Amino acid sequence: MIGILLMASVDVKVGGTMYSYLFFWQNVLDTAAAYSDNHYYVHADISLDARFDDKVSLYAMMGMWGPFGMHPISGEGVEGIRDLHLLIGWLRVDNFLGSPVGISIGKHRILYGGNGLVAFDGGEDGAWGIKLFHQAEKVEAEAFAYRLVEGGGTGFIGAGDPADIKPDMNLYGLSLKYSPPFGQVELLAMAREEKGSLPIWLFAGSSGRGLKGMDYQLGFAYMTGRMAPDTMVSAYAFEGILSYSSGSWKAGLGAVGFSGGQATSSGGKVTLRTYENALYGPYTYGFYKWWVGFGPAHLLRTPYGFALVGFESIMQNSLNADIYISRRFSTGYGKVNVRLDLWKYSRFYVPSGSRDMGYEIALLITHDYRGIFTYGFTVGYWKPGPYFDNAPDQIGGYLFFYKAF
Repeated sequence: MIGILLMASVDVKVGGTMYSYLFFWQNVLDTAAAYSDNHYYVHADISLDARFDDKVSLYAMMGMWGPFGMHPISGEGVEGIRDLHLLIGWLRVDNFLGSPVGISIGKHRILYGGNGLVAFDGGEDGAWGIKLFHQAEKVEAEAFAYRLVEGGGTGFIGAGDPADIKPDMNLYGLSLKYSPPFGQVELLAMAREEKGSLPIWLFAGSSGRGLKGMDYQLGFAYMTGRMAPDTMVSAYAFEGILSYSSGSWKAGLGAVGFSGGQATSSGGKVTLRTYENALYGPYTYGFYKWWVGFGPAHLLRTPYGFALVGFESIMQNSLNADIYISRRFSTGYGKVNVRLDLWKYSRFYVPSGSRDMGYEIALLITHDYRGIFTYGFTVGYWKPGPYFDNAPDQIGGYLFFYKAF
């Protein structure tokens, strides 16, 4: 296929990525019940980007991914990598039929609402759908419709039971991004349609640079609408990240929260107070390799391999804060970055007892070897709070390798 495109004088670019993580976790103090866990997570893909002219392009990424060893979701057996398949791919036409609107049809990546506060597909398989878009110098507008049952790996990313993705589940939305001199403003309205249910998400966020050396990211999402014929929802989530950099030093703080609470009844209708992701999926925390959210020890101790918006999980924190400091070093063998984080975890709501889930301190070291590949490791020590009824301290982390071409 690549040969045919080249012969047709099409501008073709071929690329790919490969990354591997070795996760480990250990109960460090309770020697009578010294539980431990380790597993691999591997991803490999190859991509093709073909431009036929300045308006028409075709993109396809084929790949495979999955965990090995002790599975982070089920805690059982060897899960293995999924078969080679299309991760994402689309046909894109700019200025469709001479209009200022473009169209893209295919399997798209889903990431909406800041760091995925509203919807995130997990970063592996996208979802089939169609997008209409308009791009100007300072404005990007998008209308989209996705068929979630075609989401491929959506149910296998630590986002819950694959059965949650119903055959008739669709996602519709409008997105607007405006870029003033200080950064970017994002507005989003999204609805998830399925039989008897129509929850709606509204999001407003802003990111950019304030004072010299200062960067920020803010976002607020409100969830409303109908979850069932006599069940409504009213819930919210927020994120905030502030960082300052000077030379090779960088420091910052962040917080993220997902509401939860006792459901209320009025006039024969029930109103839920628990916030959830539109895909039942994880929140990226700025993508989990550099996230403001879970530390590595707490991340591994949850039933999921990624940070999940899953209030039903007893291990899932829904309100946390992070303070970090990092330093970049330049060496003859490439750039090295060292980062130290301190997290504080909590539940947003508990019926009774303490909401305190403890704190964690973690170290992250990455090395970009002369721009050829990146590798590193992170380790965290988590001291659970009273919420866990005197659970033993935990240590966890991972080794990783990343290569792109």
